[in-house]
Amino acid sequence: MIALRKIGYTPYTRRNDPTFVPKPMRITPRSESREALNALSLAMAANCDYNPESAYPFEVMCSAEDLAKAMGVLHVYDDGRKAYDIALNALNVLDELKYCIIQREIDPDVGQNKPMRIWLTPEFFLSRGMTIEEVRSLLHKFRQWAIKHGLTEGLKRKYERHLLRMARFGIDIDDRHSLKNMLKKVRRQVVSPELLNDKNAVVIDLGAHLDKLNRTQKSQRDNKPNKRPFYQAFIKWSTGGQVATHQVINLQMSLTSERPELLNTDSETFYRILLERAGII
Repeated sequence: MIALRKIGYTPYTRRNDPTFVPKPMRITPRSESREALNALSLAMAANCDYNPESAYPFEVMCSAEDLAKAMGVLHVYDDGRKAYDIALNALNVLDELKYCIIQREIDPDVGQNKPMRIWLTPEFFLSRGMTIEEVRSLLHKFRQWAIKHGLTEGLKRKYERHLLRMARFGIDIDDRHSLKNMLKKVRRQVVSPELLNDKNAVVIDLGAHLDKLNRTQKSQRDNKPNKRPFYQAFIKWSTGGQVATHQVINLQMSLTSERPELLNTDSETFYRILLERAGII
């Protein structure tokens, strides 16, 4: 914080402006700024996803508006317009400090570019006096606690609902390769190697089991006797290019008009008669 204030803040809207020069600030921030940063940090930590099995850990599972509401800085005007500049400015400061990763998109409700997805970084926890090993231990203990209380499936469903809600807004990171790389780096830093190895081993075992099932099913299909020989012969003849399509249709319509119930009651006899009339058998 001190180093950043010595250099000066850069607003998000001016980060790509080469002419902007940040102004150095006094080292000690105002009490209002400290209170806003503390309140925002507590709100993000309270709504963070600590499940190490999530694709990208430490995602804040609520919107910036909800964070502002938790901070007590959400202002709603008489016309329904909402403002929470204090929360947005505090988010920009944490972003500059590398304490969080923010994906900004157009908010479909107001048509403005706003933070839509937020992830905490290891630096967020390190700035609170924790070490990387303690962060890994935190995730491991959270996972053990969830397993003990039977909450793993509920956490997975909650994460899936969150991703589905983001998808409905048209927000994803499939084409954000630099963002995905940053999030993967965070995952490698905080998820213990033992857990990653266990997960990879489970994936390998599941893959081998699925391959075995596929081979078994294929073998059963190959060894299974053909119970519909006339139907298979008809399909092979009608689609093999040996006869015009209109001739096949005329044969089917003629037999259907003569015996309309035959296809539903005895389909093999129906196709056998078609093949006989076509001179195939």
